[in-house]
Amino acid sequence: MPSTSTRRADVWLAPEQAPLVREIAAAAGLSIGRAGSPLRGQSGGVAADLGAVVADDLRAALAAADGELFLITDPGDFGTGQEDGEAEAIAAARARGVRIVTLEPVPATPLELAHAWTVPVDGVRPAESVVMCGTLAACPALRDGEFASSFGAARTLNVCAWSRPEEGTLGARLWSAMDLVRRLMGEPETVDAAYVAPGRARGLHALPAESLRGLSGDMACNCRFGDGRAASITVSNHAAAWGRSVTMLGEGGRATIGAGTEWIGADGKSHEPGRRSRAASAGEELGAEIRRVLDGETPEPPVDHAAVLAMCHAALLSCRTGQAEYPATIRRMAGT
Repeated sequence: MPSTSTRRADVWLAPEQAPLVREIAAAAGLSIGRAGSPLRGQSGGVAADLGAVVADDLRAALAAADGELFLITDPGDFGTGQEDGEAEAIAAARARGVRIVTLEPVPATPLELAHAWTVPVDGVRPAESVVMCGTLAACPALRDGEFASSFGAARTLNVCAWSRPEEGTLGARLWSAMDLVRRLMGEPETVDAAYVAPGRARGLHALPAESLRGLSGDMACNCRFGDGRAASITVSNHAAAWGRSVTMLGEGGRATIGAGTEWIGADGKSHEPGRRSRAASAGEELGAEIRRVLDGETPEPPVDHAAVLAMCHAALLSCRTGQAEYPATIRRMAGT
């Protein structure tokens, strides 16, 4: 349901994301103040499309932000270490009371996290001033502490996250899935992954870049834990429509969470009546999540940026080497 209250937000987006931003704004009760784009020469067009004031530079826009929210749906190169002062710009905006929400991982690499984003500014690490939206951890059923405690620990986990390109990158879907794996099962010992580029003909083997930023296509991952547990991940930003699905196997039986919740106990009996709801669009889900952020609700415990980025980059490295890779090694190399 669209929100009836209005909060002012500035937005940084790609031109093709304007319809998504309008849907998010309607669902979250946002009015757009300033808007700009990471694509050269596109800021005027996206601002006109959204009826907003033009913002030409993301750091300058963060410095000028005075609303409740700054929404970054496409950061461009921001958070990849190509420009100085990015973490400080985020920290300064947050210190003025502006909530910064992004649909993409910021920062985007373990090395950049260690370089600038973990150095406290006024007692707060800049990485902790950015809220990543569109994550599986924010799904209401998975935030239900009573359900989690009743089901118990998972021994095997399957996580799927899908979207269209304008709803986020493959890097965002991978980050979201890895964050949930870490929350439910901890950091895996190894990650073994395969990447499929969009539109590739059979027989061609594409490889991903070394950054989550701009990543597009499909990925499948197997995460192995030292105690014998396992998690599998399937993610894509070329999957026709927005959707998420999580299946847990454990002492509590089998639970599947997607558009609804199904929980079959170890005795074969249903603990949940197979509740289903209409599958929400990306804009509806993201708008509802942003409302919760503005109301002071965030997933608990907080994100472990170092662990999640290490897991993601172990997957990227595995796609290139064809072998299982170790998140702990990535962390040691990055100094996190």
